[in-house]
Amino acid sequence: MASQAASIRARLVRLTKTWPVDPLRPNLSFAGAIDKNMVQRVNFETLSPEGIKYAQRAVDSLEGIRVGRESVEHPTAQSILRPKSDPEYYARIRRAVEKVSKGEKLTLTFAQRMRVFFGGKP
Repeated sequence: MASQAASIRARLVRLTKTWPVDPLRPNLSFAGAIDKNMVQRVNFETLSPEGIKYAQRAVDSLEGIRVGRESVEHPTAQSILRPKSDPEYYARIRRAVEKVSKGEKLTLTFAQRMRVFFGGKP
């Protein structure tokens, strides 16, 4: 049982080291949250068998999220990705995030700013 707990802890530590950094908020990392809330706070030597199973499922889920397995098993519906009220909403957000992550400035033209000011879409 101790070896299972050590294996879980090692997998969590590996996750914290390999989790991608958010280019928009590099000082708020999900890896840091995993480290602080699971690696540092959980006493792996005293885990019960139920606790080990729960931790195993949690680590499996986190690894699935990191490698993209969860998005394949549980895809997001197109009705959510392209809402009828504004089908291009998430595409604009994705383009903006890609620009910012490359270090490009995200600036709107005067016409786009006026359109947004009056309630339109950029």
